[in-house]
Amino acid sequence: MREIRFRAFDKKNKIIVNVGSIEFTDRIEGRTGCNVFVDGKTTKDSYWLDDGDFELIQFSGMRDKDGINVYEGNICIIDYLGGEKSKGVIEFKHGAFVFQSKEDPSKQVAGWQMIHQCKNLEVIGNIYETPEFLK
Repeated sequence: MREIRFRAFDKKNKIIVNVGSIEFTDRIEGRTGCNVFVDGKTTKDSYWLDDGDFELIQFSGMRDKDGINVYEGNICIIDYLGGEKSKGVIEFKHGAFVFQSKEDPSKQVAGWQMIHQCKNLEVIGNIYETPEFLK
């Protein structure tokens, strides 16, 4: 079974933070959103992200060739088994994580193939903090 983990892109501060818990409704104040813990340290580092001010980013359960955790929105370079390289984004589509090539949209690596390709996958950034890496 894969590990369930999330990060969140804080749209106001334009940073990615670790999610300590997901509380879609704050029972005390009645607001909707997400409670996050910056760097996952203590409750002093915790703050609330209001609904619409964040985007949840799910961990794929996989690591790239250097051991870096692979999340949705990661910009990656994949070295196909035939030696061809492509740059693309990790997306969650139809119940599975896929590598979607941005250079050739017809190329997609999904499901069990992703697990085997991760030894040839390198995370170089993400669409939130480093979108210029797609160019």
